[in-house]
Amino acid sequence: MDGDDPRAYRLPRGPYAHLEHRRRVHSAERDRRRIELLVQIARSTPAPDDMAELRDLVRTAIAVGAVRR
Repeated sequence: MDGDDPRAYRLPRGPYAHLEHRRRVHSAERDRRRIELLVQIARSTPAPDDMAELRDLVRTAIAVGAVRR
């Protein structure tokens, strides 16, 4: 290939570039949902009973993915 060939300027893509892109998109979406859930938890009204702190801890653990429902 010489300098006039348009293929000389095209960078090859890896065979799994589309999968890596999809993985990045899913990861960004998952992070966005977790942040929204944490913001929602922070805005929630406090419960009047003694279980409020435990409930907040469980919600936070679910939001960060440490526990599944």
